[in-house]
Amino acid sequence: MDKTNKHCFAIFTEKGDGVLDIYGDAFRINSPGVSVSSKISFITFLENAGALPLAKVSAVLKFYDYLGGQRSANFAIHDSDFLALKKIVGK
Repeated sequence: MDKTNKHCFAIFTEKGDGVLDIYGDAFRINSPGVSVSSKISFITFLENAGALPLAKVSAVLKFYDYLGGQRSANFAIHDSDFLALKKIVGK
């Protein structure tokens, strides 16, 4: 993974807090029980699924992993971070 243009976003799941890291053209999600990475170009869907308390939104991310399997991640993220993530991903 290209370590330039790194972005790090705090995410919140039912199992605990985690991070969504973006390194150049790839991303990695690390949270309790989930550790997955893929390319940004493999993301097929990123949507705000609704507002949450404390200036957060519920987000849905769908993507293909490196083996071609379709994956999804549901998490809460600060609304300003979601807008920045959406701009980076372009979906």
